[in-house]
Amino acid sequence: MKLIIAAAGTAFIMMTGVSAQDKPKLVVNSGHTSSVCGAVFTPDGTKLITAGSSSSDAIRIWDNESGRELRSIPLYVEDSVLSCTPDGKTLISYSPKENYSTVIDIEKGETIRACYGAASPDGKFIARSISDDGMIRIIDVRSGKDIAKFKKH
Repeated sequence: MKLIIAAAGTAFIMMTGVSAQDKPKLVVNSGHTSSVCGAVFTPDGTKLITAGSSSSDAIRIWDNESGRELRSIPLYVEDSVLSCTPDGKTLISYSPKENYSTVIDIEKGETIRACYGAASPDGKFIARSISDDGMIRIIDVRSGKDIAKFKKH
């Protein structure tokens, strides 16, 4: 199955398949209070996750079949780039503008870890630089503990 999304302002279009028989689903009012700036499907295609462009907006999780919103998660940064782990259980919201990552449990809608730095594609680690000690640290998202340290160049 192929999945496509297109966003314009606070609305977006979801389309499954790419044939003449497929009809796109139009979501006119997406519930976002700002422009949709990020969107990702879960790997199994059952959910669509969108993010507004304003820190006062939210991340919204949608059922792809019905188009119904399943949950809304507060968004604390602007212009999030979204990615989903291969198992479809974890969402990574990254703000390049603020170099801030939030790792979220998709089913529970709960933040697992949030901090400055970039998350790994599988959502298990965050690389971050702490300016006061001159080190780059790799932290385990679940425990929050350092698993590696590197001296900056």
